[in-house]
Amino acid sequence: MRTLLITSDFPPIISGISTYLYNMWRLLPRDDHIVLAAKAEGYEHVDEKSGLTVIRYRDFRSRLVRIAVLLPRILALIPRERIDILVCAVPLSMGFIGLVFKKILNMPYCVFYYGGELKKYRNKKYLARLMKLVLMNADLVIPISEFAQREVISIGIKPEKTVTITPGLDTDRFSPRVDPSAVRKRFDLDDKKVILTVSRLVRRKGIDVVISALPKILKDVPNAVYIIVGCGSEESSLKKSVREKALSKNIIFTGGISEEELPEYYASCDLYVMPNRETDSDETFEGFGISFIEASACGKPVIGGMSGGAAEAVEDGVTGLLVVPEDEDAVASAAIRILKDEAYASRLGRNGSDRIKREFTCLSRAAILEEVLRKVFFKDDK
Repeated sequence: MRTLLITSDFPPIISGISTYLYNMWRLLPRDDHIVLAAKAEGYEHVDEKSGLTVIRYRDFRSRLVRIAVLLPRILALIPRERIDILVCAVPLSMGFIGLVFKKILNMPYCVFYYGGELKKYRNKKYLARLMKLVLMNADLVIPISEFAQREVISIGIKPEKTVTITPGLDTDRFSPRVDPSAVRKRFDLDDKKVILTVSRLVRRKGIDVVISALPKILKDVPNAVYIIVGCGSEESSLKKSVREKALSKNIIFTGGISEEELPEYYASCDLYVMPNRETDSDETFEGFGISFIEASACGKPVIGGMSGGAAEAVEDGVTGLLVVPEDEDAVASAAIRILKDEAYASRLGRNGSDRIKREFTCLSRAAILEEVLRKVFFKDDK
């Protein structure tokens, strides 16, 4: 069995999809699984370090141009690399490529689904129809959460044609043993209670709600500091809100950071918060929320929103708390409770770390994917 993963999200690109895919592919049998991924600065180092067979292409912002470039490239790769299965990282545009090759070559394909894509294109009828066509014709759909699975089943896909594979982590990298001293020294965090969010700066993540809740938190926890890691379309409006609320001394925007630094940021915090919510923009739902389990793996209590698939990443009352995401009072109350009760915070963090080691390891996810691919596409393969 030889597969070709077609993706525009793969390290060194930083995204939830990139992390999700890389954490599985780096543990699959390397001779059997090839990656076709977009070029990004530093990709040579990533490919050398991973040991994966990664074929890189120049990416384009335009979905149509990307498809036009990839179709002949993949057509040449299929016989040259003896590809049996196309694995499409997203329903659009990679899923469309899978559909094309199924129609012209009877090439089987599977596609990942992250949650919210169907709603995202609800006002673009031709794209919504195309996505449904891609999902309906796929030999296998892999949702990343039960929430995402319910979405695809809702359009008529048979449950037996879906297999949910939630994200997995490297629990050696993300661990309570990670040293936070470099980050705490860099931002002068001694004697501070650190609240952290790691995400793209988009409305769906609820960062604006945390900023609005911070004055209430500071009344009970005056040494609180909120660190926001990431970049995105909402950055300027978030910074403006910080200035208007006179919170510049209590909120730190770090911008983007490297993957290597990420565990140190989680290790430096006392509480991870991302009150994810549903929006009407292109950013609809949080399909799962990999940052929640990264923080939990580092032994940190977490707060998430009652929206999308976050309830699968945050075990309410066990590894963290789920709140109504638009309710800044609820966010403040949950944060104060955790920050002021060290024993409670420690228990949540310990439970989270134990759960990740038990349920969310990379190795287990790679094994599930390998088994599922063989079962679905090679029923008689021993």
